[in-house]
Amino acid sequence: MRHRPLRTVATSFAVVLCALGVAPTLAAADAKLQISPTKLDLGGAAGSSQVVPVSVTSAGDTPLTVTFRHVDFGLRDDYSIVTYEDSAPETTSFSTRRWFSVPKPSYTVGVGQTVQVPVTVTIPKNTPGGTYLGIPMFVGKPPSDGA
Repeated sequence: MRHRPLRTVATSFAVVLCALGVAPTLAAADAKLQISPTKLDLGGAAGSSQVVPVSVTSAGDTPLTVTFRHVDFGLRDDYSIVTYEDSAPETTSFSTRRWFSVPKPSYTVGVGQTVQVPVTVTIPKNTPGGTYLGIPMFVGKPPSDGA
């Protein structure tokens, strides 16, 4: 599968474009997950790192267990979007796989509460200049029974 090239910037500077995603696997109709900001446009030199605070809110009538995951996305020849989970054997040449991390694998967010999640973005050393695309995603679901 071929991907459309993106514009290149200075050779030692990487631009990270990502949309913070919400992938609610919410079984309850009254469960609502909100995140802010919903878009990150970051830039940095290869080897640099920055922390972006993300607000995760349970805006419905149900507490949520929120987990973090990452997805790469690319563009097909017809400019339609294709996504790649981190476990996929292939990805794009402008991947942000393993660039994002959070301190804990999951967070509990009470009804009407907001949790600040520090998302660390680290651009690997020797990353060529260019534009890189990724989706840091928060997945919310009501806590399981007995949890």
